[in-house]
Amino acid sequence: MAIYDEDPRPRVLITGASTDASELVKVVEQYSGVVHVVGAHEHAIRWESWDAVVSVGSSNRSEEHLFILQLGGAPIGRWDSGYPNSPAGRFREIRLWSSYGKELETNDELDASLRTLVKSDLLPLLRQRSDTRRVIHTPNFDLEGSYFIPLVSDLDGRADAAIYRPDQGPQEVIYLPDTVTDIRPWLLYAFERWAAVDPVTFPAGPDWADNPEWMTAEEADARATWVAACDAAEKARIEEERVERESLSALGELREKVDEAERVLLTGTAEELVQAVRSALIRIGFEVEDQDALGAREKLEDLRVHDGEWIALCEVKGYTGGGKVADLLKIGRFVERYMKETKGESPDARWYVVNQFRERDPSTRKQLLWGQDADVEGFAESDGLAIDTRSIFLLDKDVAGGVVTSDEARRLLRESTGRFAYGL
Repeated sequence: MAIYDEDPRPRVLITGASTDASELVKVVEQYSGVVHVVGAHEHAIRWESWDAVVSVGSSNRSEEHLFILQLGGAPIGRWDSGYPNSPAGRFREIRLWSSYGKELETNDELDASLRTLVKSDLLPLLRQRSDTRRVIHTPNFDLEGSYFIPLVSDLDGRADAAIYRPDQGPQEVIYLPDTVTDIRPWLLYAFERWAAVDPVTFPAGPDWADNPEWMTAEEADARATWVAACDAAEKARIEEERVERESLSALGELREKVDEAERVLLTGTAEELVQAVRSALIRIGFEVEDQDALGAREKLEDLRVHDGEWIALCEVKGYTGGGKVADLLKIGRFVERYMKETKGESPDARWYVVNQFRERDPSTRKQLLWGQDADVEGFAESDGLAIDTRSIFLLDKDVAGGVVTSDEARRLLRESTGRFAYGL
């Protein structure tokens, strides 16, 4: 049967455009066989005579044969709820939700050309928005052949832009936010994508001059150079992402290791904290005895710290609150016992090491024994030193980083009395 007056394909409708759609029409006409502008809710149309729709906002029609490029509005198509007898009906609208976060996430599984288009044309527009965004609540497409491919999403997995084939509705929808004003690159991408699926409806790429067969030799050489540059850039990107991923993984592993070692100085209490202090002092160059490991019947100081003939008795505490003046008296009893043990010899120093306010950010913690200056001065008169574990952490860090030598670090500790607030 002969058909007369059939328009050349692809035949494209523009719906929902403003009164003056001339600029949009000019762009679409460059890549289409015929273009016609209709209202968003136009009914006097034989939809079967059209192949694709550029929908500015929502449309009330979604025939199954159509390919749609949509700019904002309620997403076209429906999803299968699986409840045919539901009062709301079996097929439900795809809904938009409000997104309040500013973070954006791209889909790394997109092909290279689409990923480039998203990053160059879509991300900059979305990042400029300061208001609440309307995003697609990911539909539960369930029927065979349906799919949903997010292009850009918020961190809750809801898409600002997506490509999808709904359970009920058009062949495919490329959904973009209404902030997109330059439709040309997206129309080119859409027609090329749809030509791969339906070459009869979209008989050739919309820009056939890009086909190497119809290029001059000079153009072909230039194109080969460009393709090589794109391949090199893609390989470089993949390598950069690999390095970034491995570096982040290594940082995460190291952070876990430090959390269980050096950072216990800032978070720990009880025996865990004692061992963290002991390890830090050993790294600085002291010799340290763990008195609790001796298994004595009587409670002893936690550590004895040696630097040659020099010795300090060290008591270690970890508190969710501040350090306690009463602890200074306990250290005095440890000194008395030490003098009995050594037949009258006094230790060179007595150290009170405290991880106070240990559940807070170290940057916000108060001075050790804050408001207890008289008690600290009295403690200093008997060669006492109150040491915040933050200072041990920072001193240990600076020794490891070569900022100070271990000899200098030990000298600072040996010669200090009162409060030790290195780096605070």
